[in-house]
Amino acid sequence: MEVTKLIYILTAAIFFLFNAICLVLSMARDTKMSTAVAKNQFAVMACIFSFTMAITNENPILADIGFGLYYGCVNFSLYMVLRFINTMESFSQKSSKTRKLSVFVNISGINGILLAFNFLHNSYYELIPYYSNDKFITYVPYHTPVFGFYLLLIVFISGYVIFRTVYNIINASRIYKEKYIIVLVFTLFVILLNLHYILFPYIFVFDYSLLLFQLLSIVSFFFSLYLLPNKLRKSMLSVANRDISDAVICYDYAKECIYINRFAQKIFKGNLKNVDWINALLDSDRELNRFRKEIQVENINRIFDVEFRQILDNRKKVSGYYIKLTDQTVEIKKLEQEQYCSTHDDLTGLYNRSYFFSEMERILVENVDEAFILVTSNIRDFKIINELFGAKFGDSLLIKQAEQFRKAKYENCIIGRISADKFAMLIPKKNFNLEYAIKNTESVNELAKDVNFKFLMELGMYEISNHFENVHTMYDKANLAIKNKVDENQIVSVYDTDLMRKIIAEKSIINEFKFALEQNQFKMFLQPQINCENGKCYGAEALVRWLDLDGNCKQPGEFIPVLEKAGLIYKLDYYIWEKAAQKIKDWNHAGYKDYCISVNISVKDFYYADLYSIFTGFVEKYNISPKSLHLEITESVIIGDKLFHRSILSKLRNFGFIVEMDDFGSGYSSLNALKEMSMDVLKIDMGFISKTNNEERGKVIVSSIIKMAKALGMSVITEGVENQEQADFLKKEGSDVFQGYLFSKPIDAEEFELKYIRGAK
Repeated sequence: MEVTKLIYILTAAIFFLFNAICLVLSMARDTKMSTAVAKNQFAVMACIFSFTMAITNENPILADIGFGLYYGCVNFSLYMVLRFINTMESFSQKSSKTRKLSVFVNISGINGILLAFNFLHNSYYELIPYYSNDKFITYVPYHTPVFGFYLLLIVFISGYVIFRTVYNIINASRIYKEKYIIVLVFTLFVILLNLHYILFPYIFVFDYSLLLFQLLSIVSFFFSLYLLPNKLRKSMLSVANRDISDAVICYDYAKECIYINRFAQKIFKGNLKNVDWINALLDSDRELNRFRKEIQVENINRIFDVEFRQILDNRKKVSGYYIKLTDQTVEIKKLEQEQYCSTHDDLTGLYNRSYFFSEMERILVENVDEAFILVTSNIRDFKIINELFGAKFGDSLLIKQAEQFRKAKYENCIIGRISADKFAMLIPKKNFNLEYAIKNTESVNELAKDVNFKFLMELGMYEISNHFENVHTMYDKANLAIKNKVDENQIVSVYDTDLMRKIIAEKSIINEFKFALEQNQFKMFLQPQINCENGKCYGAEALVRWLDLDGNCKQPGEFIPVLEKAGLIYKLDYYIWEKAAQKIKDWNHAGYKDYCISVNISVKDFYYADLYSIFTGFVEKYNISPKSLHLEITESVIIGDKLFHRSILSKLRNFGFIVEMDDFGSGYSSLNALKEMSMDVLKIDMGFISKTNNEERGKVIVSSIIKMAKALGMSVITEGVENQEQADFLKKEGSDVFQGYLFSKPIDAEEFELKYIRGAK
């Protein structure tokens, strides 16, 4: 028996050491589960310590105290087992609420205190010495009837522990079942062995259930804090590791982090407990939650797609949680950039055309009670600026212009680049300051002060009266204010209703033009050209009048600029050219072969028509002399595409046509035009004299031009002759032909023929 006692004590000591290690390791973890395990270890250690104290003391009082503590610790140990099961339930069941154990605490506490002081009252048991081979081995407790109350309490608590364990085996998640089964098996053995010892202390001198209880606590430690979490971690990571490049965090059912990969550690720096939004996810009941979250990582705001999942077993029981964060910063920034590029201008960063008009329409509809002004801008001769100074300078000019527009930082104020050098700004009327707008515009104009080129940024304004008007029409109206301004140096022009009337009139002309041409509503008028020497008619300049069906006559100034702008002038010119060729043919057949008609050729005619084929075709078709059909051009023809125009004119002159330079002196490059191209006739505009305050200086200039023309072998026609004094002066200076109101205004071709051809004969 002494050997048995020694083996018992040695085994208990070894287990006690392991229990102590488990206690320290459990306390170091500082989690709910580890705390429950630590308390269980402590209860077991208290039991074995008190029992060892009882069986190793020969002093009856100390032995009595030891047994009292032992019985109390058994009661306490069962309570700790209940606490351990309670903690496991909070992890393995859907509800995280713990069951109240206050009744057990109170009853067990009172009972434990009475047992601890049994040596004073001996109400529960009395000690009887136990001998083997006449040698004292230990004291054995002899139980009194009162001890039955303690025994009943032990049986009740044990039964409750077994019931709770079986219940959890049935209802817990599969991954936790193994733990409950182990607890159940060990608990049954411990309870049975303990009851045998308590009921038959003389047969079972030593409580072997304590050794089994120690082993159970050690197994529970490793299973709860190592084996089960590792198994749970493996189960979770089988899901989480599908995309390990993302940030991954795994939790057990106790909401304790059991896995965090490197990317997640980088994001949260290992501190997850204070992340409120993660805690909120863990406390929610949602099985799946996806959302987008902006998180600061290393002082940089990054955007993540967050996926939160409850991890379920095959019975749909929650066994843990899984959070995955996918960094979408690059993709989102790329998408934002694509969206930005689709709505903004690359160069200036302002809204592009389509987005500006879309936003403009939205703002006007949403703010019908607020007055707005649409401001448009245009840089005059911007194409020339690009050609002279390069695209880089032009771009810097546009960027500067955009910067000036951006200074208008008001609510519902938007700015856009509509095309090339054209910008637009929608601004509430209450925020628009005309003086400030002019000042900002002038600052852009000053950008070219160092490049020796004067250019002008112009603004057009349209005060919006109808918020539901087509926004493109509004823009056109603001632009029309620029195009139709009176003063060329004017910076700001305001749209008014007169402009619209002008537009309507122009559109009416364009719409009626084709029909009028087909119906021969255009009439050729002729202004006679008089020989300075004999006063006889030399020929005429062909002009055009529009006589509509009502007999109203439209003057050339009403429709020719409109047709030029619309690119239709070449059709009217062709019509008059052919009328002139036909009239020359008629005169030739009537025997009047010495007369000529001059027709006007505009710059656009060179591009829209094959002039050489047309005029040589007239000569062939109507059998007329090319010298009878004079071709009048302006200096702008020579200044433009010099080589192209010069080539065509040279071919026509070589064919026999007479080429005249019209309105000499009205432009800025007349002398250069004479240098570039040989011509036959020079037409001088008498505006030199009539429009000057110094008439004598004007006469000197006209006289010099005539002498220069003669020196170049050119005939001279002076047009705009209005009085006899001018005629006498021009005749004296050597002018060859007169044309002007002194002799006749432009008249109908039939009237001209009767008066100057048939009548002259």
